[in-house]
Amino acid sequence: MLEETEPKATMCLLDGARGIYIPQSFARWCSPASWHVGPNDVLILEAGPDHEDYWEAWDDVLRTAYYDDERGHWTLEQDGDLFAVVYV
Repeated sequence: MLEETEPKATMCLLDGARGIYIPQSFARWCSPASWHVGPNDVLILEAGPDHEDYWEAWDDVLRTAYYDDERGHWTLEQDGDLFAVVYV
């Protein structure tokens, strides 16, 4: 049986009220370079949900983005809201 790991820290980055614009808001306001997001994904996300590759780029970001600081290795999770999480 797999044990679920509890996050060591969680921070809400963007409220789910932004809906389909969460990825675009992330690209514009959350310092994608600090999150190690590729420039092509940033351009696609900044273009908004009408871009044909918007959701594919967002899936890439959710799978690969990370931010390191003294508190740990942060990754992204989306469940309505967009969260940054650190696991033990």
